[in-house]
Amino acid sequence: RIGIIYMIMGIWGGFIGLGLRMLIRLKFCDPYYKLIPCEIYNYLITNHGIAMIFFFLMPLLIGGFGNYFLPFFLCLDDLALPRLNSFS
Repeated sequence: RIGIIYMIMGIWGGFIGLGLRMLIRLKFCDPYYKLIPCEIYNYLITNHGIAMIFFFLMPLLIGGFGNYFLPFFLCLDDLALPRLNSFS
């Protein structure tokens, strides 16, 4: 099923965002030692936001739940709604 693949890829993107979040928290671990420079910190904040929105939320909510649960609740076959699949 295509919805399950979207969910797996969304969870994978969530782990990428989790790794970036851990690096952001590493900056605040000890403020006197500069483990992560300010330029890298800004890079981490930006990429964490992009990863969580475009690689976690959108594939999981729109692609995963839309392509898996909507045909399931309507008792349709997989890929019975081709326009829904093309939007995701």
